[in-house]
This record gives sequence, C-alpha cells and structure tokens, in this order.
Amino acid sequence: MEYCDTSLPGINEVQMYLKSPGGRTPGHVENQVMASINLNIGPGDCTWICIPMMHIAKIEKYLRDNSIFPYASTFWINEEDLKANGIPYQKFVQKKGDLVYVGIGTYHWVQSNGYCANVSWNVAQMDAVQLMASAIIHDHNAEQRYTSIVPLVPMMWNMVMEGESKGTELARIVKKLLVSSLAKCQIELDTATVKKIPVVPMADSIYSIPQVALCSRMTCPRPTLFNLVAVNKNDEAAPITCIDCAHVNSDVTAYQRYSMNDLVEWFDAYH
Repeated sequence: MEYCDTSLPGINEVQMYLKSPGGRTPGHVENQVMASINLNIGPGDCTWICIPMMHIAKIEKYLRDNSIFPYASTFWINEEDLKANGIPYQKFVQKKGDLVYVGIGTYHWVQSNGYCANVSWNVAQMDAVQLMASAIIHDHNAEQRYTSIVPLVPMMWNMVMEGESKGTELARIVKKLLVSSLAKCQIELDTATVKKIPVVPMADSIYSIPQVALCSRMTCPRPTLFNLVAVNKNDEAAPITCIDCAHVNSDVTAYQRYSMNDLVEWFDAYH
C-alpha cells in the first residue's frame, strides 16, 4: 500500500468501528479482495464467520442462486445454509485484544456480542497471488460499473518507477498487466487528437489535479485516471473526466502526467 498515492480510510489508513450488542457487519470481501487486519479493543467479543478464497466459487454460486448481488445487496448467511450447500467455513470468537488477519479474497461477516470498538485496515501483500486476485476483481468491477476504490494501475506504475521486486514472479505479473495500460495511454492520446482536444504537460496545469484522479462521470466504467486527465473549465458538475467522457469543445484541455517516451523507458527497464 506504500505505492498508493492517496489516502483511503480503512484501506491504507486505520478505521474504527464502534459496535453495540448484536451489531452486524454483513457479508463482504475487502476492497480489491485484499487482506486486512482487525483488532478488537473491547470490552465485548465479536463472532466471525469466514469463507477462505479457495471456496469462493461455492459461496458465489450460493449468492447467484439466491439472487444476492454482492455489489448492491447486504447478506447474512446462517450456518445451517452453509452446511446444507456444502460451503466450508471458519467460525471463531474475537475477544478483547485479539487481532484477526483476514486472508486474500475471504468472504466474511461479523456480529458483536457486546459493546466493543474495532480498528481495521487493508494489507496488500507484495506477492503475485494478491496482485492477480486484485487485477481480476479490478476488471470485474469495471464490467459491473462498480468503482474500484484502490487505484491499482497507478500503484503498479509506481512500483515500476521505483524498481520494486525486480527479478521476481511479482515483477513478471506487473509487467504483463501493464501492457494494456501502456497501450491505453497511447489510445487516449490518439483519442484526444481525434477529438481535437489540446494536450499539455500536467506540470503546466493551473488546476489542482489530485495524484489519483477520478472521472466524475457516473456512467464511466473505469473512473480511475492514470496518465491523461481532461479538465473542462466551465463544467462545475463534472470538471475532471477521462478523455472518452470529455465533451468536444474549446473549454476542454487534457493534461498528461508522463510522456510516452518516459513510460516506455520505465516499462522496458522493468523485468
């Protein structure tokens, strides 16, 4: 998570939950199926039910068969239904002072048995399994038009620029995944040319463009922007968009974060 250039509460910043007796956190997986840490400060206990990633196909079949859509539905599956559907699960009590590590891609739901406070945050393991799982969910989110909170593509480019984990399986996966990102960067520049939208270096921008920018069009399937950010100076409702969503008029300028030559040089040097 050190390669994430923005603050994300509960992901790369600690988040606290204050719970009353019987309070429930419905079933879910963490953002981008990342692992997480959860510490119970107490004084009460919490009961957890977890489905490890190796059984994710079974739990998702159950959700589909019962018309439960994880992106928009809340759910709480009782133990009897898990057993009846042959879904292996883990159940345990988290007492005051206990720290729970939630593994990659683990569905889980939690009930507080008393008054308690819990602090949690996500953990992105620096390995190929975590990256591949997160990449699959990143693309699935886009297909479902669900915003991926974790800016996976900018994080991978930051790894490339810093030479992180060179010579490892992780580096090999990063490079394979960034082939499409590199191509997209060129396609965006071509799109700007076709739309006759001027492209200038981001260093010359008079606007405050965040390091991790988002397309403000609600219908955009991939809202996280990496290299090209379109700004419409007269559109207060959606001033920042991707180049695809940008309207063609004289009020729009595209700002480029890195040159294609720099991106290609970093990409070629990373292996």
